[in-house]
Amino acid sequence: MPAINIQRLSNVRKVLVHFIDASNGKHIITCDASQCSSTTHKGSDTSPKHYLEAAASNNKVITCIKDSCFYEDSSINGYFVNSEDNATYKIITCNSSSGCALPTASEKTDCATAKAGGYIVKSGSSYLCISDDDSDKVQIKIGATEGIYKITIATNDDFPGSTTGDIHVKIYKDGSAILLKDAELKECGNTYVNGIYGLDSTKEKIIYVYYSNNIE
Repeated sequence: MPAINIQRLSNVRKVLVHFIDASNGKHIITCDASQCSSTTHKGSDTSPKHYLEAAASNNKVITCIKDSCFYEDSSINGYFVNSEDNATYKIITCNSSSGCALPTASEKTDCATAKAGGYIVKSGSSYLCISDDDSDKVQIKIGATEGIYKITIATNDDFPGSTTGDIHVKIYKDGSAILLKDAELKECGNTYVNGIYGLDSTKEKIIYVYYSNNIE
């Protein structure tokens, strides 16, 4: 790991920042304004931990499981539970165009303010707002019941990386809420491969290739 410039970190951030400890997969390196330390992250395969990476720009989320930590894909749009001890902010927000970050202001407490696609924190728990109504929300937590939710977005980035209109977000049991991408199929050409799906020449029908015969 490269040398850590504590002075730079203290000038830029007033929150804890994190690095992967390459020498010990069970540890995470945490830095404040004056020092860094490597401590046990306590993540497991069924109860992972999520931390904000320490980087000059385009930060990622570090996820730690039983014996290792890794960076989440930079193309992800969504929310992660912040596993930092005694965290001031409960959620890490990730946008594929700008990276991941903690809030710059107090986290919202009602869906009318957060709007559909935003998140709120109430009584220490974090929720995704499915609509502008507080009764229409779902908890983001480790061990959550997984599900896919349709949300109508009023303004771009009301949910990270979203555009106006209907989107679909999946709540995962690992403590994340992620924007789902539309599936894409390529047009089948002259060379067919058995066991794949593709589009016909009109691009309006899905074809399944089975022993070089197309089944619509």
